[in-house]
Amino acid sequence: MSRVWPYLPRPAEARTIITAVHDRRPVVVTGPAGIGKTSLTRAALTGRGSAIDWVIGSESLRDNAFGALVPVVPIDGLGDVRAVLAALTERLTEREAILAVEGADQLDTASATVLAQLVRAGAAPGVVVMSRSTTLADVDPALVAALTVTRAVHVTPDPLSVDEVATVIGDFLLAPMDYADVARIHAECEGNPFYVRHLVTGSVGALDRRPDGTYFLRREFVVTPELGAIVGAAVDTAGPNTRKLLEFLSILNPLSMAMVSALGLGDTATSAPADLVTTTGAVVYPAHAIIGDVVYSRLGRLRRAQLTAELVDVLATATTPVAALHRARLADEIGRPLPAQANLDAAATAFNNGQFVLSERLASLAASVDSSPFARCQQVRAVAAQGDAVRARRLLDDIDVDTLDEVGLATYLVTACVHYSAAIGEHTRSLRLLDELCPLIALPPLRGATHAMRAIVTLNAGRLAEALSSARACLTGEWDDMVWVALARYVEAEVLRRLGETHRSTVIGEDAVHLSAAVGPLVGVGALRTVTLIHIARGRLDEARAVADRFADNVALQSLPRAVACSTSTLVAIAEGRFGKAQRLALDSLHALPADDRSGLGRGVAASLAGVRAMFGDVDGARWARQQCESMTFHIDDWTEVNLIQCDGFVRAAGGEISAPIDCFRSAAAILFSHQQVADGMIYLYWSVRFGDRDAARQLCDPRYRGEGAIAQLMATHARAFLDGDARGLQAVSDEFAELGYIPYAADALAHSIVALRACGSRRKAHGLTPRLGRLRRTADDFLSPAVLAAELGVNLSPRELEIHAMTEAGSSRAEVAQALGIRPSTVTAFRSKVRERISS
Repeated sequence: MSRVWPYLPRPAEARTIITAVHDRRPVVVTGPAGIGKTSLTRAALTGRGSAIDWVIGSESLRDNAFGALVPVVPIDGLGDVRAVLAALTERLTEREAILAVEGADQLDTASATVLAQLVRAGAAPGVVVMSRSTTLADVDPALVAALTVTRAVHVTPDPLSVDEVATVIGDFLLAPMDYADVARIHAECEGNPFYVRHLVTGSVGALDRRPDGTYFLRREFVVTPELGAIVGAAVDTAGPNTRKLLEFLSILNPLSMAMVSALGLGDTATSAPADLVTTTGAVVYPAHAIIGDVVYSRLGRLRRAQLTAELVDVLATATTPVAALHRARLADEIGRPLPAQANLDAAATAFNNGQFVLSERLASLAASVDSSPFARCQQVRAVAAQGDAVRARRLLDDIDVDTLDEVGLATYLVTACVHYSAAIGEHTRSLRLLDELCPLIALPPLRGATHAMRAIVTLNAGRLAEALSSARACLTGEWDDMVWVALARYVEAEVLRRLGETHRSTVIGEDAVHLSAAVGPLVGVGALRTVTLIHIARGRLDEARAVADRFADNVALQSLPRAVACSTSTLVAIAEGRFGKAQRLALDSLHALPADDRSGLGRGVAASLAGVRAMFGDVDGARWARQQCESMTFHIDDWTEVNLIQCDGFVRAAGGEISAPIDCFRSAAAILFSHQQVADGMIYLYWSVRFGDRDAARQLCDPRYRGEGAIAQLMATHARAFLDGDARGLQAVSDEFAELGYIPYAADALAHSIVALRACGSRRKAHGLTPRLGRLRRTADDFLSPAVLAAELGVNLSPRELEIHAMTEAGSSRAEVAQALGIRPSTVTAFRSKVRERISS
């Protein structure tokens, strides 16, 4: 890994500083400690080639007159402001240096007075003032007034985004980090670069590396001594009650105001320093997440147990499922037994929230003292969700079905269906079990559960009509259980989406998201995924990205919720052309799933990853993704084979082939259309069009083979213009795709336009579009598709010539090209010579 923590450039903010300095206007850079004010200032001014003199305010020198200016100019001890100002001005002018004032809110009064007069005089080459307060509330009034009068330019560095945190961590480690760990670090540090740096460097010893090179945290974060000392110093200066409140918050965060009051700290929550404790009136939490980690690391085992016991006692009157879950978890940590039902209820809540390890632990505690099937079924669900199908099956076999009443039978049925269908991909077995046991269940609320289970199983099996029928049967029954209603609504939305609808499915999908908010993210991530995909189809990437961003709370969860969250964000990144990010997200989705995942999600993610790697000509990477897809395919039929066919196409595309990938994409599309999967079938047809297939273009022009939404219409427009050789129409399509943010689509449409222009003899116009194509490619991480390759060659080649050229450029030998294409090596030689001659001329 790197010895130096990387600095992520902030070009917009740096330009603002440089422009202001050039115009001899002062600059005020504000933001919390660690946000990067000093790094930004240093990078901007150093990049400009300016010398910099630093004035640093500090609490220790605040009582010393001119203390902050001592390192810059000589102080004679007589307190002559005018003389100090003259000396400082002379130094800056002679050196043509910019004065950078760090910690302006901690300057002594004399130094602040000198700086105020320097700013008012405007004689210095430039002044940059940094402060933690965005309103400059703690800065000397004279300096604030001077900055106001001279119309200082204000700059506030933004916190790092998740992607920026991933970038700096990757640059430091010289390899990517697991995206879920990146998201956790970002949330913990709130994008603060200083905290990110210390959290990562402190946790280097806790990192492991996967075979694909990705780093991941094998245990919790480790706070560096430096960071612990900085935060700890602020905590130590607080009163004893504030410290005790922070100790409670380090164990359970946030705390409701009612709980804080029950702990005798209600007044403390409202009077504690704002940089340590924050309250909304209803809840209380540390002002920064890192504070809780530092305080927790300083607690001894005995003190921690004592505080935990107090929290368990206060939580005894908890009325919400989440509070009850916290009580059960904390009670288990200190070895305090709770009633079986309390642990079982908490286990169910943990499962719905995606906390499968905790759910299993609490369910096993309940099962150890309760012989009913409910605790055992909950344990099965939690174990299966972690990917341990063998152990889940053993636990399931321990349940005697013949002894169960209706409620127990329904519980067993739901558990078994989830296990067989979601965990091991045996949809047929789940359906047989539903057929066998459903007639024995008559109670209306339980019938709702059976309809919802049949809906989700048939959806996973690709039987859309049955899934829609079962979902609507669940929604129109006499039962009223939020979990089954939310699940049925999600299935309805997803079926309509797959059928190609975007209008009704949007309303229903958003309703499913709303309903699932009350039952936890396990159902909610599916609904969010559906809504995200609908927005992508509607041409609304901003909305798709906004919905995908709501997955951030789930990427740190376990197994399925995290895998769904990351895979959905992968699809948004692919649509945008952010292929590097898409690869990280796809890998993290695969890491979150068990190696033998049979749910269908893993093989779909692996196929997407193969496509990403094909765009960079990474044959080995595409093959690895194909292997992952195959290992996650339980049995092969036409429905489950789609992803394998897709992978085969991308593996061959990575090596430069064109005709074979086209055949693969069209075969996959045919299977999908036969299963009424219009939305996905259309995508595969469009892949063929992008690769230059005229038959696929003609099919895509038929309304039967595309769904609703702006993107479907643009794909059809692209296909028609491609068939007609309409260069202007292709350029218009490219512009529309680019305006919507679909950069890879825009690049391929523009590439087809360039080829069409050359075909009609307009070489100059074709050449004029090349710079725009280059910009689109760079925006999309320099991907290379067959269309882009054809456009950038400068001459038009036949499909076979282009394919042979692409394969040889990708490193294939003459014999390998001949074998792949089914032609003679001598034919390859002849084509290759002809192509080289045309390109060189």
